[in-house]
Amino acid sequence: MLLIDLPTDILNLLPGYLESLDDLHSLILTSRELYATTSKPTPSVIYSLATSPHTGIQPYPHLFIAVKARTLADWAVQSSENQERLFDAINTGGPSGVLDLALSVSPLTLNDLTFLRHTRTSILEPAIKYLETKCGPSDEIDPSFTVCHNVTLLLTNYWIYCDLFYHNITAPVLRRAADLPPLEPLSNETRLEWVYHFLPDCNAVPQSRVDMT
Repeated sequence: MLLIDLPTDILNLLPGYLESLDDLHSLILTSRELYATTSKPTPSVIYSLATSPHTGIQPYPHLFIAVKARTLADWAVQSSENQERLFDAINTGGPSGVLDLALSVSPLTLNDLTFLRHTRTSILEPAIKYLETKCGPSDEIDPSFTVCHNVTLLLTNYWIYCDLFYHNITAPVLRRAADLPPLEPLSNETRLEWVYHFLPDCNAVPQSRVDMT
């Protein structure tokens, strides 16, 4: 008996028993029958495989936030309630809280992971390789200068920032060019809260915390 001879409802469950995205990729490419039955796993299965230690996507959860940051931003600016939920997620949950909110707004898909893989190989990894020679840890750099100790996390956070706050940066120009009404961007308080939680090496204290002292 061959694997593809199993009932379709059983084959549909196979992705949930795999250990990594590589396993899923191999399974999907095995045959047309398996492609048809296993190439659309549920969001929870995709997330489980993507975050598996056998998959090893790092830095976690930042890369997954980066993939969803623009979608999360578009959702947040739709109402003041959404903006408050984003602020609370940043303030109380940090990166993990932001990812939970992002996935509740837009679950992770295989297309997201394909996009992430392409971005990592074509943009992030070449940039990281270059920047590590310029600002990464090195015995040749004067320790009195600020050195980036984690270039990968630095670039990932920069990606998140540009997409999560693009309504503050590029969206006004793009909407004006398209003759669309402007949207209320995320507040400066939200941006400072994000910096405080995502860039712990920065001496940035949100105004809300200053007011508490």
